Amino acid sequence: TPESHLAIFSSANLNAWMSELEDNILLSSLSIPGTHNSPTCYVAAPSVRCQAVSPREQLENGVRFFDIRMHPQFPRYPEKDDLVLVHSVFPVSLTGNKYFRGLVDEVNKFLDSNPSETLIMSIKREGPGDHTDEQLSRVLRDHYAGPESRWYTKPKIPTLGEARGKIVLIRRFNIGKRLKRENHRRGWGIDATGWADNCAHAMCESGQICVQDFYEVMEAKNIDKKIQFVTEQIERSGATRYPFGVRRSPSETKAHPFYINFLSASNFWKVGTWPEKIAAKLNPAVVDYLCRKHCEKDGDWSTGILVTDWVGLDGDWDLVRAIVGMNARLKLRQR
Repeated sequence: TPESHLAIFSSANLNAWMSELEDNILLSSLSIPGTHNSPTCYVAAPSVRCQAVSPREQLENGVRFFDIRMHPQFPRYPEKDDLVLVHSVFPVSLTGNKYFRGLVDEVNKFLDSNPSETLIMSIKREGPGDHTDEQLSRVLRDHYAGPESRWYTKPKIPTLGEARGKIVLIRRFNIGKRLKRENHRRGWGIDATGWADNCAHAMCESGQICVQDFYEVMEAKNIDKKIQFVTEQIERSGATRYPFGVRRSPSETKAHPFYINFLSASNFWKVGTWPEKIAAKLNPAVVDYLCRKHCEKDGDWSTGILVTDWVGLDGDWDLVRAIVGMNARLKLRQR
C-alpha cells in the first residue's frame, strides 16, 4: 500500500515520438530509451541473448539508441562489406552469422517511414579473430557512413533538428589518420573512446559521454546495488539544465554530455543473473523510480539514455513510455 500510485504515461505515438519536439533541442537533453546489444533477439546462449524482440520492433516502439558490437569478418580486405554482429566473442545467433548490413537496411526503412526520428548508434569492436579498430572504421566509412550517407558523423552533439532522419554515430573505437582529418581535423563521430570498464560513474575522454556501465552482478542479491547505480545516474541527468540551439563546436557540447546509463548486467555462471533474470527485476524497479521518485530536484528531468535488456517482452513497453514521457518537461520550458 505505501507504494501504490497512479502513473499517467505519454500518449505520444511511440513510432514517431520525436515529432512532438522542437528542432532546437540538444539531443543529449532528451530522455531516450535504448537497448543493450540491440540485435541479440535470436536463439543464442542465455548470456548472449539480451533482447525479446527485433530491432525493427524496438524502433517502432520508441527505442532510439542502439548498442552494437561487431567486427570485420575479413579484415585484410577492406573492400568487403562483411561486418559480423557479435556479443563479446560470440555470434548473436546459433543459426548462422548475422550481418550489420541487414540491421542498417532495417534502420533505413524505419527512418524513411519516420523522418522526424533519429537513431543514436553506439558501435564497439568485439569478437574473435585478427582485426583492429582502424580496420572497422575503414569499412564503416567506406560502406556506410560516407559524406553522402544519412549518417551524422560530426564530433559534436547535434540538436534534434540536425539529427532528424539520420543515424548519429557514437564510436567506441579508435580511428586512423584519414578519419582524424575529417570535419576540419576535429575527427569523425562522437568520441566515446576511453570508456571506463565496469564503472558506476565515469566520463569519457572527449567529455561528451558520461556513463554508468557496471555489469558484474555476480550474485542475484547484488541486483539492488545495480539499481542504486542506475538511479544515481538518472538523478545526475535529471538535475542538468540544457540550453536550446545549435552548439558550434565539440568543446561547447562538453558541458552538455550524453548521460548513458546501462540497465544491463549478467554473470554467465549463475542462472539468476542471466540478462533476462536481471531485467525482470531491474526494469520494473526503474519504472517505479521514474513514476514516484524522479524529478525531486530542479532541472530538465531528463533520464538520459537508458540502455535496457528485454524490453517489449509480452508487449510490455511501460519502461519506454515512462522514459519518453519525461520529455514533456522540455516542451513546457519552450512555451
